[in-house]
Amino acid sequence: MQPGIGVKALRSTQATGRPRTLTAAQEHQALCWINGRDWRFDRYREPGGHAQRRLSVRVRLKSILLWIYLGRAVTLALYLIAQKTALTFYAFSIVLGLLWLANVPATAGLIGKLFGTRYLSTLFGFAMLSHQIGAFFCAWLGGYAVTRFGDYS
Repeated sequence: MQPGIGVKALRSTQATGRPRTLTAAQEHQALCWINGRDWRFDRYREPGGHAQRRLSVRVRLKSILLWIYLGRAVTLALYLIAQKTALTFYAFSIVLGLLWLANVPATAGLIGKLFGTRYLSTLFGFAMLSHQIGAFFCAWLGGYAVTRFGDYS
């Protein structure tokens, strides 16, 4: 399997926080884990989806979203303070991949519960659009910080 343009762009970027000892194939594998393009993680996503469905009956959807976002924040914070090795990079990729789309069912359920199902697709689209706008500003501010200060610190 050949690494795509995203991996080649990652390898050319010096300030990504990844270990410099990884090959292009290893980086490609880690990106597959994050974006769900690895068949080995399907066996974890399906039971996780069923568990989340059962959990959403017993626990408030806001609480589920809180724990998902908290899990992402803790994962990122631990990766930032950890020593950059292939093992920490793989662990970060796997955990981030498992949490990446975990918020979608809880978000859709919360929107449906608050506003009803008649306009669920439109309101869910607005929720996803706001996430994309936030992601744009995060990337833009990161680029601005590098341009202004020379690095991310």
